[in-house]
Amino acid sequence: MAVAALVSGCLAAGPSVHAAAARAVTSGQALPATAAAPPIKDCDPGGLNTGDQQIAHRLDGTLRPGGAMGTRITPYQVSCARMVVRTIKDLWRLERRAAVIAITTAIVESHVQNLDGGTGSSVGVFQQTDIWGPREDRLDVERSTDLFIDAMLRMFPGGAWKNRPIGEVCQAVQRSGFPQRYQPEVPDAEKIVTALGIY
Repeated sequence: MAVAALVSGCLAAGPSVHAAAARAVTSGQALPATAAAPPIKDCDPGGLNTGDQQIAHRLDGTLRPGGAMGTRITPYQVSCARMVVRTIKDLWRLERRAAVIAITTAIVESHVQNLDGGTGSSVGVFQQTDIWGPREDRLDVERSTDLFIDAMLRMFPGGAWKNRPIGEVCQAVQRSGFPQRYQPEVPDAEKIVTALGIY
């Protein structure tokens, strides 16, 4: 397994495990048993680009200590964020706030990774379960973003999502058992969306 994929995959287990995994990889040690995480799938069928690497480098160390992302983001995670935000802007023609809502959700649900697994039937960047649709759609970042945005617009008709707290919108769509986890991640989502330069 490539080092980038190995370290990125361990993010799903949280920042402390990610740090342990990074130390193990660079030192040649075995990964801790708690680092087990679902495999990750490509977010962009075309793979990473140089922009993903540059954005990850610029954001390195700027994200919130103690947040779901830790203080860093990998080029792979940038590629996932790029696909989500590009779908929202180009296909849905929605304003920047919609992208921040989606990235906030992705930070909490998957650490912005296209996970081929999760709790129960959950998969993908948004960890959508079987009720969201076919597995292949939920593992396709563009399609899973469509599902997320469609649900958001139905739950908040008339643009109500524009005026509600972002964490509240995320929770309404996801129906998480941990509703308090979304709002603290908004500042990092804002940074990621800004760094992508899509808006």
